[in-house]
Amino acid sequence: ERIKLDESTPEFPIIVLTAAGDPVNRLIGKLQERVKRYIVKPYSVDELKQAVREILDLP
Repeated sequence: ERIKLDESTPEFPIIVLTAAGDPVNRLIGKLQERVKRYIVKPYSVDELKQAVREILDLP
């Protein structure tokens, strides 16, 4: 919520790493326009790296 309201971070993409659950789903609903990836545990480091590369348009 603080990221969403902070005017200095309006364009930062958000990756949500979660074990899932209702509070997380509510947060995603509030931030959905900025959430670029939703990764559920267990996840691999390679999966996280790939998500970051795709969001930042890196090879």
